[in-house]
Amino acid sequence: MQHLTVVVLCCRILEIYGMSECSGPQMSNTYDCQKLGTIGKELPGFWHKISVQDDGTHEGELMAKGRHVMMGYLHNKEKTEDVFDNEGWLKSGFCS
Repeated sequence: MQHLTVVVLCCRILEIYGMSECSGPQMSNTYDCQKLGTIGKELPGFWHKISVQDDGTHEGELMAKGRHVMMGYLHNKEKTEDVFDNEGWLKSGFCS
């Protein structure tokens, strides 16, 4: 006979968004402001925007900028140029 053990944790789970190119977490829900299915608000010192096409329409890609963003891929200038726009915003590859 198999026994099923259920453990109930009395804690809230917060959703966080981050990427290794940005040294980990960038946005997070907090205990004061939490909405399921969202990645929360920017952490202090982090800047984000949604990319815009030349015709003014939103493309929808999340972009990041700040001291937390890497300077580039080591010994790979081509890849570095692919992931940054001309203003230094990192293209995340994630669309909203």
